[in-house]
Amino acid sequence: MLPPKCHRAFSVLELLVSATLFVMLLGIILGLTQSISKVWRTAAGEALQYSRSRDAMEVISRRIGSATLNTYWDIERLAGTPSRYVRQSELRWLAGPAASLLSQSANKFPGSAVFFQAPTGIFSNSAATSRLKESLNTWGYFVEYASDSALRPEFLDGIIPPRYRFRMYEMLEPTDELSIFNYTSGIVGGAANNLTYTTSSPDGKNWFLNTFNQRFNIPSSKARVLADNVIAAVFLCRLSESDDSTKMALSPSFLYDSTVSRNIAELNSKNQLPPIVEVILVCLDDSTAARFDWPDGTPPDFGQSDLLGATSIGELDERIEIVIKNLQSKGIQARTFRTSVAIQSSKWSTEQEN
Repeated sequence: MLPPKCHRAFSVLELLVSATLFVMLLGIILGLTQSISKVWRTAAGEALQYSRSRDAMEVISRRIGSATLNTYWDIERLAGTPSRYVRQSELRWLAGPAASLLSQSANKFPGSAVFFQAPTGIFSNSAATSRLKESLNTWGYFVEYASDSALRPEFLDGIIPPRYRFRMYEMLEPTDELSIFNYTSGIVGGAANNLTYTTSSPDGKNWFLNTFNQRFNIPSSKARVLADNVIAAVFLCRLSESDDSTKMALSPSFLYDSTVSRNIAELNSKNQLPPIVEVILVCLDDSTAARFDWPDGTPPDFGQSDLLGATSIGELDERIEIVIKNLQSKGIQARTFRTSVAIQSSKWSTEQEN
């Protein structure tokens, strides 16, 4: 007779040990999954944000590179008597501290702004003028801190709270609405203003301020967002390194105005475009910046308002580094995008008269 078969089962202790090991292994796997997912989301967010910032830099560089003043030589008359030939232009270039140019708060409009004309006439509300490929548009670039209320459909109001962010804007005045010639030639306001309209006059900025003040008007909005989370932009107009080692002589205090005649012939910006414009964007990573929401509309101060206090390129670099470290101390990743743009139609010359 065969002995009965022995059936061995797991003991309660073995089951408990196995369950404990399984739970520990599962916890390790979940922890690794969450860590990998977090790293992936962060990397994806940075890649997306910085991709938009690079795209914005490309757009800005392309437009600035095509700027024009259409400069020509004409007779200057003193008391009605011809006296000499001087460089003239009805177009304008103006770059400088955004808060000053726009008469706004430096916290809300940090860094620089730039406004100019370029022959990009494909941007027009009229089908007739859109066929004039070389007609002019007025362009502007600036950073603004505001909510997205003016940028989204009205039905979202009251459903989704406003999202306050720093944003890099592009402003466009279409060809068929171009207003620069209303101010720089002919009769304006009952007074002769032929070629004398400067940004130092009481209304000398209206060629871009009127459009700026109506930039979000519906249905013909004149502004669009190039990139979110750009906390400051710097537009530094300069000569080549061989002509100016400090790179700051041409635009002291970061201001370059094509209506200004300076006493130094080598640096006289009167009706001249700068040869080179250095463009600097300081950008945040969206995924980390989103953790720091500012729903009351008060612009956060990361020290970017101090950038335009620099008196040399070296000092500017140091101040940018301070801003980056200030952001990192708050757990916000940041990056600087930088390029030098040569303006194609700039024919820089020390000759101002003949």
